[in-house]
Amino acid sequence: MKNSSPSERGSFGKRTAPRQSADPVQRAPMGIAVIAGVLLATLAATVAVYTWFVVLDVPYDRPVAPLFSPKPASNEGWAPFYVAPLVAAAIAAGVHHLVLSKPRRMTVTGLTLAGGWMALLGVFAAYLVKNVGYTWYFVPGGVTIFHILSALVPMSQFALVRAVGTLITHPLLLLLPALAGAVLAIAAGLPVQRDKSAAETPQPSRRPE
Repeated sequence: MKNSSPSERGSFGKRTAPRQSADPVQRAPMGIAVIAGVLLATLAATVAVYTWFVVLDVPYDRPVAPLFSPKPASNEGWAPFYVAPLVAAAIAAGVHHLVLSKPRRMTVTGLTLAGGWMALLGVFAAYLVKNVGYTWYFVPGGVTIFHILSALVPMSQFALVRAVGTLITHPLLLLLPALAGAVLAIAAGLPVQRDKSAAETPQPSRRPE
């Protein structure tokens, strides 16, 4: 009778399948994913702040209408300065959790592309908040949250188009977050790309006694 090796015996002498070494991408430490999520959300918020004050030049204080003029208080959007980075960080955290935090995307290439996406999300959030702020504070007749939600889709489309245009004219807004993602991945020792052949190798199944 053929004797099984100790590594193939489970509890009570039952034969089990030998343990397979995990793909290094598949067993990326959870801490790296958390750190990556915090970094990416911070990058998106930072880009939103830069876009808010430098590109859009939104003032700290809410504009008020002149006393003796029928002109509106502002023809541009306005919101408290902290709203845009908070929205950018929230969107970035959601995108990272749902899409970017998968183990197969924890690579140098994946985090570099994720940094670029965070740049787009940061600029997008700044434009979106500016549009919503104009609708909320300066549209005459009063605006409710229902009105904001009903106009959110066209405002988001407009903000996305403006965000792409801003990244074209300000390429450093795109390159620096992408570089930050690459530096984090390299510092964490992640592979450049995922080894698809290793990840697609079928695992041996247990054979019944």
